[in-house]
Amino acid sequence: MKKIFLLLLLFLLNLFPNILFAESVHFESTSMNGDKQKIWIDIIKNKNTPAPSILILHGCGGVDDHHRKWADIIVSWGYNAIVVDSFSGLIEKVVCKDMSQSSPIIRSSHAHSVATWVSQQNWSTKKIGTIGFSHGGWTVLYLTTDTIRASYPNSNIVSSVAYYPYCGSDFSINQRLGTPIQIHIGELDDWTLAKYCERLGRIKERLKNNLFIYKDAHHSFDRINTKYTYMSGTGAKTIESNPAARELSIKRTKEFFEKTLK
Repeated sequence: MKKIFLLLLLFLLNLFPNILFAESVHFESTSMNGDKQKIWIDIIKNKNTPAPSILILHGCGGVDDHHRKWADIIVSWGYNAIVVDSFSGLIEKVVCKDMSQSSPIIRSSHAHSVATWVSQQNWSTKKIGTIGFSHGGWTVLYLTTDTIRASYPNSNIVSSVAYYPYCGSDFSINQRLGTPIQIHIGELDDWTLAKYCERLGRIKERLKNNLFIYKDAHHSFDRINTKYTYMSGTGAKTIESNPAARELSIKRTKEFFEKTLK
């Protein structure tokens, strides 16, 4: 039995040579007003450490296999991947019909607190990136602003990517984006409308040449083999894969992090 286990372990390490197994940590996050909250984080270290680290921020449905697949991709690029669970143990795991349960400001505090801790670990360099999806992408727009970054001077978040975020909030429009950021969104997205990101792109220098709108792509276009209609708090929304947009967005994300994080 022991020999079989060792052979299986060697097979997995050969199949995923850059990936070590995930470590789950119950982490204490500190909000901007000093409040403490316990959140879960999963740490997947690259085999070659120390390495820069990228925090993965889930959408309104919480952590699922989509974010774990992204963790594998990120580690294969040479980074550590940190999946930040902002919901488990704090609120209902799905907030898609009531976004008031968890604001992007609260989730920004989670990301910056985790980043501050990660940058102090011997397996991580002092360069941290973030990638967020939908509600997590909205969070990325907040945590990138100078106003929120000022409360976490040691978080070392220097680069961020947002997939199909909500770009229409006054906070995102009125605040200065203090670090490099890239946005990916579908032209046909009927949940987080691309037109708001287009407007944001026109007024934010940081988004010059870093806003990508994908033709014939819906919300969650980077998910695999996905197609359904979700009844959100504001009506029916199309959730649908687009393999071509997924592939191109991953290529652009990789290039962006190579330029801004390594």
